[in-house]
Amino acid sequence: VEVQPLEPPFQEVFKNISLVETWGGATVIYENSTEADLAISLIYIDSTGYWNPGITYYTKVKQGSFSIRGFDPEETTFGVYIRDRWENMTDTIVKKLIPMQEKQLDRHNFRQVNLPGDVKDAWGWVMPNLWDGSIVGNGFHTDVDGVWPQYFTFDLGTTEGAKLSRFKVWQRDMDQLGITPYADRNIRKFEIWGSMNPTPNGAFDESWTLLLTGEIIKPSGLPSGQNTEEDMQEISAGHEFEFPLEAPDVRYIRMKVTETWAKIRNFYVMEVAFYGIDPEK
Repeated sequence: VEVQPLEPPFQEVFKNISLVETWGGATVIYENSTEADLAISLIYIDSTGYWNPGITYYTKVKQGSFSIRGFDPEETTFGVYIRDRWENMTDTIVKKLIPMQEKQLDRHNFRQVNLPGDVKDAWGWVMPNLWDGSIVGNGFHTDVDGVWPQYFTFDLGTTEGAKLSRFKVWQRDMDQLGITPYADRNIRKFEIWGSMNPTPNGAFDESWTLLLTGEIIKPSGLPSGQNTEEDMQEISAGHEFEFPLEAPDVRYIRMKVTETWAKIRNFYVMEVAFYGIDPEK
């Protein structure tokens, strides 16, 4: 079998790729200026002393990142390489990294909080569905009341507060009603606020700290209703966002939705998950 040389775009991506430690694992950061079809593999040496295949990430966007999680905060050897369409591979970048400690916060401790100004639910899609562990069925759907932006509040259940590392949010997938991802009332832009002791009047005052401003990006950039494998991969895995290291410990979360994909003035979301360090544990 004739072995083909690696195409120039792959060599360029490999030359500029980064492998760094992150919360609970390692992250690959890449630039892909020509939008070539990439297969990037992130591997690691496991407890047996052999290379574990880890994960392979398929993409053709200009720049991005992906991570592998679930590691203890101890030195681990990670590697990254790129594969082309002929199954040729680049060299492997190898690094010893110490992942930052984190755990998923126990969603069974989450509790709904109703502050003045918080949005109401609709059609039986209630807030506790956000932490029921399921991304199918019913999620959280807000009422159409003409007030925008809409926001809601809940208690993480950590009396001493938690140092948050990241969170994930799952949008509504395609269903029998014709609802599609990256469309309709699915969340697009939002803010995450945190507090240890929020003011009872519901005001966004000094008792709240803006932790994160986020936007869900559709990897392919295609119009509504047209979704690539990479788009759907994001839907299944959940959209992930990291909190800045300097963010304070918090117990209460307030999520403010500022834009939906169709710019409709109410929203739905299926599930959320928060990660970090619970000082009580």
